[in-house]
Amino acid sequence: LGNDLDALIQIYDAKKNNLFVRTVVPIVENTDTVGYEMVFNNSTSISVYDGKSADPVKIGLKQHTDGLYYWAMYDEDGNLQWLKDDIDRMVLASPKDGLTPIFMLDNSLGDGKYYWTYKYGENGRVYWLYDSNNQKIEASPKASIAVFSSIEVNENFISLSTLSGESFTLPRYKTFTITLADRVVFEPSDTSLSLTYKVSDVPVTVAITALAKDGYYAGITKSYNASLQVLSGKITITASPGAAANSTLLVLVSDGCGHMKTHEILIEKQ
Repeated sequence: LGNDLDALIQIYDAKKNNLFVRTVVPIVENTDTVGYEMVFNNSTSISVYDGKSADPVKIGLKQHTDGLYYWAMYDEDGNLQWLKDDIDRMVLASPKDGLTPIFMLDNSLGDGKYYWTYKYGENGRVYWLYDSNNQKIEASPKASIAVFSSIEVNENFISLSTLSGESFTLPRYKTFTITLADRVVFEPSDTSLSLTYKVSDVPVTVAITALAKDGYYAGITKSYNASLQVLSGKITITASPGAAANSTLLVLVSDGCGHMKTHEILIEKQ
């Protein structure tokens, strides 16, 4: 449970910060896929498990009327309860502005049974979990607690649905492609030439550099379209009076996730 709660916070944070999933590996138990291990482009990783067998207590994040997400639970009758902190405030679902609840078992009532409790922080106030009849929720196979209801993975996205009714969709990493000419010819009257380029399938902006030599110089303009996931612009090559008749320009493209591609342009001067 603690692992899933931490994972839910990281998924929320990844969505808020426009992160994407770099790698995803199924978690298999007895030939069944029960979850997935994911690594984001900022190198953080999570493991998530579906809660198909869990019933009925549902813990997760819920969006309030203020547009923010808070920790909440649903009891077996579908009644929403906001989890509260030590001074009865709803708790923000944010790694920086809020805390992740710690769920525990308590048998201090003297009836020989264990009941679900939770707190925020090691020294936080302890709260009981109550059902729709205002009865403490006994810890049993029937009253197990889970976070995720389903996880769907395809080549473009990963969609995670929570038992609290929210869903989060994260883009998967794609290998980017470069569209750029591989040869330019300077006429005698030319001092500079411009080439258009396009880098496709980049969920975040990438770094692009042009390395010239032999009396040639290169400048680059960049424009990123987030909705199309395309970086585009122009590479302007300038020839000095003593530039060599033949040379090469090396274009380096890196996505900041450990993936780099090079593209070589042949330069000819008439």
